[in-house]
Amino acid sequence: MRWDKAKCAVGFSLVEVLVVLAVVAALAGLIFALAGGIGQRSAVARAEGELAALTHALERFRSLYGDYPWVTGGEGHHNLYAALTGAADVRGRPFPAVDGVRKRQHFVDLSRFTVGRMDSTEPVTPAPVFAGDGVSLLDGDYARHFFMDPWGSPYIYLYRTTPDDGWERAGYILLSTGPSGGQDRLRGRMQDHGVPPSGLLPPDYFERETTHDNILAP
Repeated sequence: MRWDKAKCAVGFSLVEVLVVLAVVAALAGLIFALAGGIGQRSAVARAEGELAALTHALERFRSLYGDYPWVTGGEGHHNLYAALTGAADVRGRPFPAVDGVRKRQHFVDLSRFTVGRMDSTEPVTPAPVFAGDGVSLLDGDYARHFFMDPWGSPYIYLYRTTPDDGWERAGYILLSTGPSGGQDRLRGRMQDHGVPPSGLLPPDYFERETTHDNILAP
């Protein structure tokens, strides 16, 4: 019997190989896109949960001290951290120490949050660890810390600076700048976030390029 090489040859043409590679690449792209979408939804859900927890803490702060923390120095995210960790009062002033110990009221469980610092691109561990009703040797840099959202930016806190500063909103504004906020993560002033001095958001706030993916606290 004669062996027919043409009939028995096994292999793929260049076109067939390219088609297979194209299909594999398309499937890989789809998988990565789906994974990215799931990760983004998870990050948004985490931000919403942390904003809700901070909102609850702010209400507890107001019920105890009569008002929400004021914004000092134009950077409210530091005021938010200082107030809710019991380091500062409504006006941003540190509580006095008695025998080297600052009596404090805790409003948040720091283990549930990521803490950032203005001169660091990575999360930090505040020192010392908060325990009991007082803490000695309070970290002198607490005013540089902030609560960090899932994208590495501070949760932005906006509120009045004085009783008559023109703030018309009934309460504060608390938000995450969302996935696009990383570039300006240390900017906490109102004008950096499209908010007028009155605190009243413009009707097209969520239609703007720089604020369309902001996540407001409930």
